[in-house]
Amino acid sequence: MGFGLPYTLAGFISALFVYSSAVDVQIPSFDVDSVSKVLQRLPVGWISEEFQDVRIEPNHRLKDGIVKILIDEDGNKIVEADSPTSALYGINAFLRTYCYTQITWSNSSFGNSCQKLSGQILEWRAPRVRYFGNPCTFSYSFVWWKWEEGWEKMLDWLALNGFNMLLMPVGQEALWQSTFEELGLSDQAVKQFFTGPAYLAWHRMGNLKNYGGGLSDEFMEGQLQLAKKIIKRMISLGMVPVLPTFAGFVPDAMENLYPKVKFNRNSCWNNFPSEHSCTLSVHPNEKLFLTIAKTFHQKLRENFGNVTHIYSADPYNEMKPTSKKLSDLKHMAEGIYAGASSIDKKAIWMLQGWAFFADKWTKQEVKAFLSGVPLGRLIVLDLIAEANPLWNVFNSFHGHHFIWCLLHNFGGTTEMRGNLRQINKGYQLALTSPNSMVGAGLAMEAINQNYIVYQFTIDRMWSNKMLIIPQWLDSFVSSRYGFSSKAALKTWSLIVNTFYSEPFNSSDRFNVFLYNRPKFGQRIKYWFDSEALDNIAAGLLHLLPSASGNSLFVADLNDVIREDMQYEMGNEVVLRIYEGYGMKDTDVVRSACRQLHTQMLEIDRYANYQLDEWIEAARQWGSDRAEADQLERNARDLVSTWGGRGENLDYAQREWAGLIQHYYTSRWTFFCDWLLSHDTFNSSAFNTAIFNIVEKPFATRP
Repeated sequence: MGFGLPYTLAGFISALFVYSSAVDVQIPSFDVDSVSKVLQRLPVGWISEEFQDVRIEPNHRLKDGIVKILIDEDGNKIVEADSPTSALYGINAFLRTYCYTQITWSNSSFGNSCQKLSGQILEWRAPRVRYFGNPCTFSYSFVWWKWEEGWEKMLDWLALNGFNMLLMPVGQEALWQSTFEELGLSDQAVKQFFTGPAYLAWHRMGNLKNYGGGLSDEFMEGQLQLAKKIIKRMISLGMVPVLPTFAGFVPDAMENLYPKVKFNRNSCWNNFPSEHSCTLSVHPNEKLFLTIAKTFHQKLRENFGNVTHIYSADPYNEMKPTSKKLSDLKHMAEGIYAGASSIDKKAIWMLQGWAFFADKWTKQEVKAFLSGVPLGRLIVLDLIAEANPLWNVFNSFHGHHFIWCLLHNFGGTTEMRGNLRQINKGYQLALTSPNSMVGAGLAMEAINQNYIVYQFTIDRMWSNKMLIIPQWLDSFVSSRYGFSSKAALKTWSLIVNTFYSEPFNSSDRFNVFLYNRPKFGQRIKYWFDSEALDNIAAGLLHLLPSASGNSLFVADLNDVIREDMQYEMGNEVVLRIYEGYGMKDTDVVRSACRQLHTQMLEIDRYANYQLDEWIEAARQWGSDRAEADQLERNARDLVSTWGGRGENLDYAQREWAGLIQHYYTSRWTFFCDWLLSHDTFNSSAFNTAIFNIVEKPFATRP
């Protein structure tokens, strides 16, 4: 049993990490008791009793992560670490390796005690920055969260996995409201700028405006108070909040209010109409740009205190710059950095590198843009480094610090996929190459899917050598199910060699077409022999008598059963529908459609998450019935049509109970009825009809 993670001290000295040490990040004073408080919040008492002697080195700067667990001859433990989150990672790694315990972001599995060890020193090291965050996650997963059941547990999970820097966009809209009103805009003009809560990720990145109903004062104030609570807890744990800074986006009314100021009109995002996109930006050379930034930063200080020097802004998320002149690109970067440093002279700007990849920036354009910020004052998130690293394309971002990030998930889709070996190798290459890397992070668009991929990546961050996957997997499975089992390990080895060995040689985003709008010619194309599906399902079902009471096992079994059923439904049942229609055999079509309907309702029973819970969480933020209805529409639209005209249709598809039954099944029923009543298939007419009759009504209830 073991990760290949904890090393004896003697065996570790010869293989130290190679990190850039230039990044200097100050942190406020943390709570020396924060580690014990996290352990006490766990639902079992023996863990805090197991780790009573925790010693944290006092410091006011982020340091390279190090944690040691010293075990004497009597089995007593001393935990020594550079920070609370490093200490908690070491404790969590120990729990997973020696105590049959796995703490995840949803359910967890707790053993009763730990194996007896004596006379050992266990040690883990990690880069200086362990980052978590993607703007989209705050819409796709976190948007409806409150404190106790959402953020408090998530912060504990982040701490237990060693993260020390977290994107923190929550609550900023109240400050922007105040900022723009102070600059002369009316309350209504600012309100028309904001999107509904579900779309704030794309509003903050300048993609959307005034879509989804806007924000109430009550919602903005509630989010601001929640943000204060989150940041307070982060500080107590020694985590660095990454707060927003001004990226240039302003309400349209600013153009009339400041007629002598130069503004830029951004391109519309993903075919949204100008009513909801094509946002307005202040030209970075204008004094107004700096004025807005300074005003906003003053409000950050007033509300949150002097808690960070790291600020986030993304001026070109999936939008081409209004000018590709190299001097204009440099001016934009200069303007954003000047705004961030206008109040905070130690400011460091954090930028997602996604735009460079998604919009195919040239090397000259990237170099010009990055040249607008002094070295040491910018951190670039190499956002999809597990598949398309940019650090080795753009000359290590020309000396600017970067964080190696795993993106992996888009929209919160729940299909099983990933590639542990690629993560292992890709991170090692970045780790051992001469470059300006200062850390590693998770940047998935949503949580609650493919947990193994993220736990593996976290443990990879805390190892200077490539993980031995079979050894790591043994520990992962044993901690997950609460017992050692050769049968469980064999099944999971098959899972890793199939679902989690996805090739990265294609830009196609894999998903299960059953949850897309029906059309002809679709198939589920796995990158492995589909016969493995039955073997995997049989392997987990074999464990059912001994693991049925384990919530993590049940979730895994549900995932595998869905994958197995989906393959049959997609490649056999739907294929019969296609063939029957082609042969004009309505009996075949009708029979296959009945079978598909039955199986869709059956698969709904094997979902791990509920549409009703997502909707209820949204409604809980409503101050009255009308606002609750608006928020429900936000919640429904995001996971279905995702746009008033289906601009991002099915991008955030989820295999959720209720969503399968009431949305995906309804679409296939409509498709079947359409085929049975039309001799020829007009895809344009069908798409219009299904959108108006099935998709939009689902998204716009109540």
